[in-house]
Amino acid sequence: MLALTIFVVVGVNIGAFSVMATQRHATLVHSDRDIRNLAALLSKQTDRSFQTVDIVHRNIIGRLAGFGLNDRFALEIAGKERFVHDMLVRDTAAVNFVTWISLVDDKGRIVSTSRSFPAPKFDLSQRDYFKALSKDDGLETFVSEPILNRDDDRSNIYVARRISDPQGHFVGILIAGIDTGYFQKLYRDIDVEAVDNILLMRDDGKILSSREPGDLGRIADIAGALRYRESFILRDPGTVRTYGEIEDDDGTVVAQLEAYPAMVVVRNNPSVVLETWRGELVLVVVMVLAVDLSVLVAVLLGLNLMRQERKMRDAERHSARHDILTGLPNRIHFQETLDGALARVETVRFGLVLIDLDNFKEVNDGQGHQAGDELLKLVAARLGACIDAGDVLARLGGDEFAIIKRDIAGRCDLERLAEAALAAFKAPFPIRDRQVSVGASIGIALGNTDKDAALLFDHADMALYQAKALGRGTIRFFSPELQAEKVERKTLAQDLDEAVREEKLELHFQPVVDLSTCRLAGYEALLRWNDPVRGAVPPATFIPIAEETGAIGPLGRWVLREACRQAVAWPSHLTVAVNLSPAQIQLCDVAGEVESALADSGLSPSRLEIEITETVLLDQPAAAKTLHRLVALGVSISLDDFGTGYSSLSYLRSFPFRRIKIDRSFVAEMIHNREAAAIVQTVRDLAGRLGTVVTAEGIETHAQLRMLQAMGCDAGQGYLISRPMPAAEVARFTETFSAGSPFAPGQEVEAAPRSNRHVA
Repeated sequence: MLALTIFVVVGVNIGAFSVMATQRHATLVHSDRDIRNLAALLSKQTDRSFQTVDIVHRNIIGRLAGFGLNDRFALEIAGKERFVHDMLVRDTAAVNFVTWISLVDDKGRIVSTSRSFPAPKFDLSQRDYFKALSKDDGLETFVSEPILNRDDDRSNIYVARRISDPQGHFVGILIAGIDTGYFQKLYRDIDVEAVDNILLMRDDGKILSSREPGDLGRIADIAGALRYRESFILRDPGTVRTYGEIEDDDGTVVAQLEAYPAMVVVRNNPSVVLETWRGELVLVVVMVLAVDLSVLVAVLLGLNLMRQERKMRDAERHSARHDILTGLPNRIHFQETLDGALARVETVRFGLVLIDLDNFKEVNDGQGHQAGDELLKLVAARLGACIDAGDVLARLGGDEFAIIKRDIAGRCDLERLAEAALAAFKAPFPIRDRQVSVGASIGIALGNTDKDAALLFDHADMALYQAKALGRGTIRFFSPELQAEKVERKTLAQDLDEAVREEKLELHFQPVVDLSTCRLAGYEALLRWNDPVRGAVPPATFIPIAEETGAIGPLGRWVLREACRQAVAWPSHLTVAVNLSPAQIQLCDVAGEVESALADSGLSPSRLEIEITETVLLDQPAAAKTLHRLVALGVSISLDDFGTGYSSLSYLRSFPFRRIKIDRSFVAEMIHNREAAAIVQTVRDLAGRLGTVVTAEGIETHAQLRMLQAMGCDAGQGYLISRPMPAAEVARFTETFSAGSPFAPGQEVEAAPRSNRHVA
């Protein structure tokens, strides 16, 4: 079968190319015949042109003889006769390609010419045509090389005829100037694609005229080659084709003129001649290749299909069990591996390590998803360098990775792996010509015989949650206490949801004072939850739960409406500040809720301030749209905890803030820490230049108050002024404060808790 296939392929190829070779030969033969006929036709037409000039010459010489002007003395007299000049003018006009005719005596002097009367005094005795005709009694005519006339810048061929007396002695010559443009036009009128050029040359190779004067270099090559064939041309006059004598020449046809020592040379253009044949050749080659390929495909199709199907199955199986971005095993693959590890846990101990990136959202949202994807690939590479050959690293989704650490001796092996993983995050990640720093939190659970995969994952996830709650770059192992904490968090979430539905939470208000006048400027609304069983639950405990469960939406809506309802009863110069959670931007129509709360309460928009942290600004497009809608309503925007987040200065330039709040950590340290004091002063100066109000948080001593006043800080709040109070006490505090400042010099207060705020 294989031998038959090869025989068929070879036979088809040989047959096809034999046909094309025969067709090529036939094309060249046909073109050669056409070019030969063209050369013969042009040579006859050119010969007739020269013969026309010769007839004119003979007629003029005959008329001169009839007038007795056929000896050397008579020619001198003829030059003085007007009728001779007129005769030359008439004969010149009779032939359209003759530009002038001149009569020259035996000394080479022009005695008469059609150009002018009397004739100019020119000596032509040194010209080649004069020398040739005067010295050779047997030479009747001479054709010169093209000569440029200075009078009209036209190139002419001089056709000269010898004039002899009755005894045959030389008495002068008759010259006719033929415009070379005549032959050039004659040859250009030949519209044959296969012709590359047509030229007229003497037998000695001197070029007289050419259809393409720009091809003079090529013409010179042809002339040089043909010159060496002079004897052959003279021996066999007519149409001759040359091969191989001129480089890259597939044939030049030469047609000898019958009556003059000149020839017409037609240069063939083989690329045009064979253009159609080449197109057919390409088609035949394509068809032959198609046949060859069809045969080969027919032989190999079965094997190739089997191979492709196997590759597709392998690719589908790989894609289903691996992460497309990093190439790591995905959750499905990891789950299978974990099930296998649990099945062998009695003989091979292992541990499950969950790794969650810190600050990944900031990179992904702030620099774009492509930067986030690049970061995940770099993280996968670094974590892969931390594991041993038998370990399994997987990406579970998002920014969460997992490792199965096999064949462990105990907890210490997992600790070493976790520490190596954290160390991998110490060096910044190069992304788009920038250095990006992220950290990681790690949760670990030990595999044992009484755990299934879901339970083991749950335990590791509890440890990871606790690690993230304790801060970035933390490692936590699962312990039974974490299980109890998870149950407590679940119960707390349920109770919080009930408290939100039944409006069991309440607002407290902390006053904000104008430090330059010591007048009350407004209040900040802070959320409090007094659970019947737990007592006072700190906002730092229940706010993150509300954000996780989505309860932050209705909770924040209630805080906003209640704050506006309370504030409308205060004196009209007092403002109320409400904190906004980052989750609210993503989950709620904050601008719409603010507009509704203002409309329902009747509170003026100018009395409402919305406080945000820099975390809200990480999703800049959504945040910017919301903030600008709020400003359009007439609501003020405050930047809270300034200086503790990221890119603070760029936020001041990008968003319409009315107030900047200096974080309490700087206020607490500025008395004894020059750097903290410098930061506070710098923020104050910067805000002043931007036309922004500055409020200092956490004022707890008179020394802090005096220092802030000296720095020119606009407003302040803190335990020195007042602790947050229930709504029922606001009216009495406002009245008392208006009568006189409730904080006396020298009075100090207990430091406030670090987190004493609701972010709604």
